[in-house]
Amino acid sequence: MLSLGCVPSRLVAELHDALDSCAKRQRQLERSLRVSRRLLRAWEPAETPAPEPTLGPETNEEAPSAACTPSPQTSRSWSF
Repeated sequence: MLSLGCVPSRLVAELHDALDSCAKRQRQLERSLRVSRRLLRAWEPAETPAPEPTLGPETNEEAPSAACTPSPQTSRSWSF
């Protein structure tokens, strides 16, 4: 069993060890973060030109979109 005199110094030593471990882990994480940021910068594209719109068939009328095309049920209800 521990005497009361050594408990505070032992507790202080344990706390110092825990603090040292946390500081070491923080340095590791900061180093890892720097590496990750460096790698991420390598993947970021340098100013890419805006894509040019694709040209469809040259007609005067536009093709109807799917939203404008009536469904078969709607077409049947229109027939008298």
